Amino acid sequence: MAFGDLAKKLEDILKQNSNLLIYIQGSPDPDAIASSFALQQLARRYGCEGVIAAMSGPSLPQNRELMEKIGIHFDVWKSLPPLSKFDGYAVLDYQTARVQDLSGKIPCLIHIDHHVEADNDVEVQLKFLSSDVGSTSTVLAHMVKELQTAFDEEVMKRLATALVFGIQNDTDNYTHASKLDYDALDFLAAYSDSSLLTSIMDVPLSGETVRLLRKAVSSQVCYRDWIMAGVGYVEENNRDSIAIIADFLLKNNDVEMVVVFALVFKNSHNKLQLDASFRTNEEDFDLDYLIKEITSDGGGRRYKGAYQVNLDYFSFCPDMDKLWDVVHMTTIEALKKKRDMIHLVELKSFYHRFRARLRSLFK
Repeated sequence: MAFGDLAKKLEDILKQNSNLLIYIQGSPDPDAIASSFALQQLARRYGCEGVIAAMSGPSLPQNRELMEKIGIHFDVWKSLPPLSKFDGYAVLDYQTARVQDLSGKIPCLIHIDHHVEADNDVEVQLKFLSSDVGSTSTVLAHMVKELQTAFDEEVMKRLATALVFGIQNDTDNYTHASKLDYDALDFLAAYSDSSLLTSIMDVPLSGETVRLLRKAVSSQVCYRDWIMAGVGYVEENNRDSIAIIADFLLKNNDVEMVVVFALVFKNSHNKLQLDASFRTNEEDFDLDYLIKEITSDGGGRRYKGAYQVNLDYFSFCPDMDKLWDVVHMTTIEALKKKRDMIHLVELKSFYHRFRARLRSLFK
């Protein structure tokens, strides 16, 4: 993988621009936070000011601990501010670079991710999408290595520690780490702070996450070799609990697929979203294709995936218990139908991957 060529393109872009918006799509997780922080620090070394922003803050105590102990800051916006100060924007750790109300107003300069490329994406000056790496933090670690950027010792320690945590988180404690991930870790090991990393990792789960886990275990639906669990209503600052519960259920059950879903209150109680997290042990299963067969508002990569469906209109429902019953029943039924059609899905996903592979050969 030609990380040297990619690093040179990144360097050129950062030198040619003065103000970069680094936009975190979705809920900020350790990989998105760490890779965005690394890009911000690289940008500053080349005279480009990088501003990290998202529409929501980190929801897990562990993620907040990462930001506090490493010294990472990003703006949480309710809506996009005037964009005239920015030369362009970057999206890291997200399948698409298309951002509502942002794309088309300023150019997308950088898109780096470890998911499958989305169809009909926006034009990007530097695009690197590869499932050969287990995390976006891996790619940024290779960029720092290739560019041989002269960070001072304290900045390099913070940056390396954050990237190690990002890699660890997205490779499930290195269970799904590739050679490229280990190469990145080997480089970062000389600079990262193991005691600081341990203190971030040792933050216990919140009481709310534990409560939701109990609810998922008691209400899970087993269908063939899938487990489906709805956990009810979740405040936005606890939405990452959905993915944690999916990881737990997959680890502790002999099944091929786990889906955990909830209704998430976004920002305020008139914002409502159905949020579902998928986990599988099957390396060759095309989660991205399966999820897009359910809804276009989501996607996946190897072992993990998610979708979100906007339900703001139903925030006006006078009986929220009945609303949850309908959402729960509908989601379980939709998932069962996809499980019944799994062989057809696998056949179509094979064709989809084969066609994508052919396209890549003729680019």
